[in-house]
Amino acid sequence: MNSLVPMLAGADRGQFSKIPKSTYHGDRTAVSKSVLDEVDLSPAHARAYLDGLRPWRYSRALDVGDVAHAMILEPDNVARNYMSPPRKLDRRRAPDKHLWADLEIEAAASGKTLLTFDDFTTAIAIRDAIFRHKKAASIFGKGEPEATFVWRDPKTGEHCKCRVDWLRSYFLTDLKTTRDASPKAFARDVINYRYDVQDAHYTDGVDPSIGFVFVVVEKIPPFGVAIYADQSRMRRLGAVKRDRDLATFAECKASGIWPGYPEEIQVIDLPPYAYKELENAE
Repeated sequence: MNSLVPMLAGADRGQFSKIPKSTYHGDRTAVSKSVLDEVDLSPAHARAYLDGLRPWRYSRALDVGDVAHAMILEPDNVARNYMSPPRKLDRRRAPDKHLWADLEIEAAASGKTLLTFDDFTTAIAIRDAIFRHKKAASIFGKGEPEATFVWRDPKTGEHCKCRVDWLRSYFLTDLKTTRDASPKAFARDVINYRYDVQDAHYTDGVDPSIGFVFVVVEKIPPFGVAIYADQSRMRRLGAVKRDRDLATFAECKASGIWPGYPEEIQVIDLPPYAYKELENAE
């Protein structure tokens, strides 16, 4: 099993460059934001994730986002890790079906991810949109991609980790792909995907005083780009959630008990906006 913690060589924190993606994600010795998200579901989910029984579900959209990330952050790695057909294929036709089958064999043999022509073209459009955007292009014009940080949390003693998309001296940047990059939609994404927790966790590992910027790009035309800076209240909220989840993780690790969902019958309710139709009817 890969392990990042020994790289600290007894230090409380460290910054590392050019750590392979497989090494970072294969590590189960340090707590990532992904682990914290599993703890938020239940400690049992986190335990299953750490045991390799709960891998991330395959998603075609993730492949598009991953290759777009590579094109923007580490373009030299694109050809080494991804491939696609030279043209759009119609796999209902025998020649195209056979060509795709041959490409699948080649991808498996070389350890590459095979994308459809349309998905690869979409990733190129996402990349081009970023570099047409003056502010986004300037952000990614200087800095370090995929910087890995490992540190010991002083409150729990747990080792933690994060992998920063793009690091500059006074702020770090996370690149997000989404269907809707508008302020209202991205605010919902922050809540749904716990980006506030990511903000708190990453800045704790890098430097609590550093800024955090989200560069958000749509993965459908017109591939709109928006840039959002965090604010202190959002980070404080994320820190509350992060500290709670990390404390729960530490307690479960010490006790060896990883409970699932509560066994009691729970009353389910809906968020206020869901009741608008009822209010209108009344």
